[in-house]
Amino acid sequence: MKSKISKKNKYIGSTDFDKDLKRELKNPTFKKWYDYYGKQLEVAFSVHQLRKKRGLSQAQLAKKIGTTQSNVARL
Repeated sequence: MKSKISKKNKYIGSTDFDKDLKRELKNPTFKKWYDYYGKQLEVAFSVHQLRKKRGLSQAQLAKKIGTTQSNVARL
């Protein structure tokens, strides 16, 4: 699938994310950072889900863990 960028039906590159990601993951540096940030996202998502499940606001969670609401928000 290609992306439309103007009324003149001009297209730019492929939007096949899986194909592009597979190619990029062959690069060891890219894969290292992809894995690193992927783990960060997993942790952040888990914290968010657990916070919501327990009915805590960001400020309430921050107080419980001894940090600020803004730090919790940055997760």
